[in-house]
Amino acid sequence: MEQIIGDYKQFVVLERAMLDVLLKQADELSEMSDAYSGVRATEIRNVVKFIKDNNIYNKDFKIKS
Repeated sequence: MEQIIGDYKQFVVLERAMLDVLLKQADELSEMSDAYSGVRATEIRNVVKFIKDNNIYNKDFKIKS
């Protein structure tokens, strides 16, 4: 997907520190003994990976004038 800057796209801005907070929460959940917490931790890690992989700076984009 080609990113277009200057059109009607909307972006969410997250500080990398907040992604680290999410990963820390995932680590805390994975230390719990129940299986549900382990699943939640895995899903948090998957979401963080998705956010990092789909960062606008990882994609080709053009500036629309």
